[in-house]
Amino acid sequence: MRYLKNKNGPKLFTTSMKTLFFIAFTVLFTARANEINESLLITKIRENSHQVNTLKAQGLLNEIKELQTNELYNTDLYLETSYYKTKEQALIPMNPVFSPILDGKIGIRKNHEFGLSSDLSLTNNIKSSTSGTTKYNDLSSSTLQYSLKMDIWKDFLGRTTKAQLSNLNLESQKADLQTKIAIKNFEIQMRRLYWSLVANNESLKISDELLKSANSLLAESKKRFQNSIAEKDEVARYEALVAQRKGSILLLEFQRENLIQTLKLALPELGTDIQLGQYNIDDTITKVLACTETISSEASTPNHFTSYDELAEMLKTIKENQKTVTSRYDDTNALLFGSVKATGTSSNPNGANEYNGSLSNAFSDLSNNKRSGFLVGLNITIPLGDAKNRTQSVKEAYDRLSLDSEIEKIQSNNNATHSQLVKSIRILNEVLRAQKINSAQLKIRIDGVRKKYIQARASVDDLINDQDSLLSSELTTIETRLKILNTIFDYLTVFNETPCDFNRI
Repeated sequence: MRYLKNKNGPKLFTTSMKTLFFIAFTVLFTARANEINESLLITKIRENSHQVNTLKAQGLLNEIKELQTNELYNTDLYLETSYYKTKEQALIPMNPVFSPILDGKIGIRKNHEFGLSSDLSLTNNIKSSTSGTTKYNDLSSSTLQYSLKMDIWKDFLGRTTKAQLSNLNLESQKADLQTKIAIKNFEIQMRRLYWSLVANNESLKISDELLKSANSLLAESKKRFQNSIAEKDEVARYEALVAQRKGSILLLEFQRENLIQTLKLALPELGTDIQLGQYNIDDTITKVLACTETISSEASTPNHFTSYDELAEMLKTIKENQKTVTSRYDDTNALLFGSVKATGTSSNPNGANEYNGSLSNAFSDLSNNKRSGFLVGLNITIPLGDAKNRTQSVKEAYDRLSLDSEIEKIQSNNNATHSQLVKSIRILNEVLRAQKINSAQLKIRIDGVRKKYIQARASVDDLINDQDSLLSSELTTIETRLKILNTIFDYLTVFNETPCDFNRI
């Protein structure tokens, strides 16, 4: 240790100590920062997970489609203008070539959801000519026009348009709901992965304890061999057992690394050095059983526990709307159109061979002289042949089969998932109870066989076989607990709103 001296006496050189403390703190903090548990996983997923962002982006596609369609029914203000000039000359004096010509138009138009489209516009025209014997200066006209188009048959009062818009809105809501379901399922997928990692860790603990036991027995057998109490084959048997235990541990470590790698790929936000935090398996199993009790209290399928029931209702409405749209596919198109307009002009003689006008006088003429007119028309399109009728039949069959099958799939999946869960959990709990009894009895037997082995009343194979049985029993117990968790996870992917603590992480 280095010391420095100053006027205040010797002092411990603290720079190295500070550095060591900083490094130790950094290592400790980093290790703690990368410790994972269920709550941390869900927090990372909800904060800014790239997987969740991808799901949300996919869900926005239907909303974009709906918004783009709704744009067609916005009110638009439009402006048009043009300027024309030529050096052409009139072929005959009575037919002048007008140049320059200035046109301008301003209007408001709107497509309505109930089969109408309307347009209100004001058009101005200013033109001049010096190509003939008569001179024209700024001859002006202004036209105010209102036009209306109305579907009077196929889309009368917007019966198909409203159904299409309703379906677009429902598709957007459906996409939002499916995104919510997908995010919940991704969370459950990560929780499955986490508990697989926990199960792997528990298996490693058990295997490590048995490796220590095998090493202890190997050391003891070597002493017995040196004291001519045991044979060489006994030592070889324990050496083989140690190698076997090490191999099992290495395989479990390989599985652990695969699980961690999958977790890193799904949630890179977790960092590179991932470690398990504290967990309580018994507490988790207790929550699972409490959740099972909540589920089993529902005699019939609890559709109020799932978002899929809402999804099925949306699909039913979409089906009815689509039926309305498709039923009009082969109909006659009948479009009634008309317009009303008023025009004002300004073209005043100024001597024998000259006319002058102005835009302001054209406006004045428009408002004062009431020169108006109207146009009414009807456009009818009748499909001939049966091409569109055949297409309509196929579309109706497709809509019915695709939507009905999707609705039936949701309903049957809900019913089957609920009816099967309680039975599965009950069976697995019985299996778990039997495995616990088996492990407890094997531990008692091993203690007895070990005493007999020391007294040379039992063979080494008897002891090893019982240890293997205990290892198998405890590993199977871990697998059964994991199956219980995965079974409830399977249920929660469908009934994602189940009101129990295990589903509220």
